[in-house]
Amino acid sequence: MRRVGIGLLCVLLAIVLGSECLGARTPTQPHPPHPGRPAPELEAAYRAVQSNGGIGDEEKVKDAIQTYLGLKAQSLVLGEALDLGIVIDQSVESGRNLCSYELGLLEYRLFCWKKGAIVHIACTYDPIYHRVEISGTTARVTLDLSGLYSHEAPVPPALFSGEPHTITLNLSEDGWLLLTDDYRNEAVDCFPPGTDFAALEASYDQRTRAREREEARMLEELVRQRASDLQVGTLSTYSYMNRVTASNYGKTYSDDAGYVRTNYNYPAFYEWCTTDNNGDGLPDHSDCQNFASQCVWSGFGGTNSGIESHVQPMVKDVSGAADWWCDGSSSGGYTGTNWSWTGCTQFRDMAISNRSYDKIGVQGYSAPRSEVDLADLVYHWPNYEHVLVVVGRSDTNGNGVLDYAEIYVSAHSYNHCNYPLHDVYEDENYVRYFRIQRYRIS
Repeated sequence: MRRVGIGLLCVLLAIVLGSECLGARTPTQPHPPHPGRPAPELEAAYRAVQSNGGIGDEEKVKDAIQTYLGLKAQSLVLGEALDLGIVIDQSVESGRNLCSYELGLLEYRLFCWKKGAIVHIACTYDPIYHRVEISGTTARVTLDLSGLYSHEAPVPPALFSGEPHTITLNLSEDGWLLLTDDYRNEAVDCFPPGTDFAALEASYDQRTRAREREEARMLEELVRQRASDLQVGTLSTYSYMNRVTASNYGKTYSDDAGYVRTNYNYPAFYEWCTTDNNGDGLPDHSDCQNFASQCVWSGFGGTNSGIESHVQPMVKDVSGAADWWCDGSSSGGYTGTNWSWTGCTQFRDMAISNRSYDKIGVQGYSAPRSEVDLADLVYHWPNYEHVLVVVGRSDTNGNGVLDYAEIYVSAHSYNHCNYPLHDVYEDENYVRYFRIQRYRIS
């Protein structure tokens, strides 16, 4: 494997001015509101490499990929999408689709960051190459991508790594050009190819107002519920989460390595994302709720010594209570995504039901951002198929309000550790917050 940095490339791009991206768009996706900004100096450097007879095809293929990544990286710094068509083959549909999608995604990310007053001052992407296969006029490259987003102070930089990409290229008269870039991350899950980014921009304010009205209703309901709890009282016994302990667990047992599983609390807990039965190079199951449950469990006093015996705060075979447990084996009669410990919707439904009916176990509720604290959960909305754990919050701008840019999360599958939430999901309208309230002991 060979690691190639592109920091110098990003510096070169920072001084570039430009005009049009000439790529056609996929029929299912409208034209972006404006074309990409040209990068003539980078284009000249790229074409010089591609036309140099003394450089081999493998180096030219890597140069094309580096140029493509550099264009995307510097777009985020400049605040304007650069012309990706320089290195994408737009004579074929797959290349047109790639140019259209990546340009639209870049512009929408920048749009969301501007809405949130989030400024990036540096961005680097570094590929770690695994295989470069060249056959005649086609090439197929597999790599893992690492990156660093640097923000205006006092927001700390965000590092990620281990994002697998499979890139195909075609040799044209002008050199090697990209055809496809197959990869997965939260952005692609949120906005798959074919997304109408122009429609998302047009509806952004309306969707934001709807979410804010939803959060206002949540607050009203919380006030009524708290008043009712005070009047009725209860004979139940509760424990309350040590949120520092839970958030420390979240920062200890995760990393920023994507799907490269390096820092999990196993074999104490069974790791769900280990098998790849369909052969796509990615695990069949996500470990995200497994990890979130572990953080909650640790905050309520869970220790490794009690895992195999399933002692509280785990719940197993308690009359009238929903089971919530896991251990180091998958042979315990539960399955990965259909179990309240490891399934996102199952855990959320369990905690809501426990609170509504005052059952033994973890109790929680949907909450507005203003209620979010350490060790609360963030779900990808509207399907609730991914979850992250809040491990940091701040008031960096001193306005006395928890802003979206002031929340930091840890997660598995995709791995993040103390990572800015706004760099996971640029559009806050695609997340919903979940408050872990308490644990009923008896």
